Amino acid sequence: MKNINLLVGKATDFNILLFLFLITVTVLFFVMYSLFRNKHLLAIVQENKLKLQDLNVLIATSLNEKEILLKEIHHRVKNNLQLVISLLNIQARQGGDNAVLDFVEKGESRISVMALIHENLYQ
Repeated sequence: MKNINLLVGKATDFNILLFLFLITVTVLFFVMYSLFRNKHLLAIVQENKLKLQDLNVLIATSLNEKEILLKEIHHRVKNNLQLVISLLNIQARQGGDNAVLDFVEKGESRISVMALIHENLYQ
């Protein structure tokens, strides 16, 4: 009877150890899986971060180019308005009817106002 109780005790101890071993292996498996998954997700995040940095550089370059082009357009508009004013001044100096001179002066005045408005809008 003592031997049977001893064998039952050893079997119970073995079952407990086996159960603890299986739990430990299961926990280790989940820990390893989590680490692997986190490493994989971190690699994806890093890759996306690099892509976003490249896109940000591209966007900044494009924005800079557009700002330069916009400044050039405003400069050309200003020059063209000044050219029209100069042509009207030449026309006014050549003389002619008072009605024509008055018309040229009014046109010059209007274009000067447009040039001032343009300059104020885009500064």
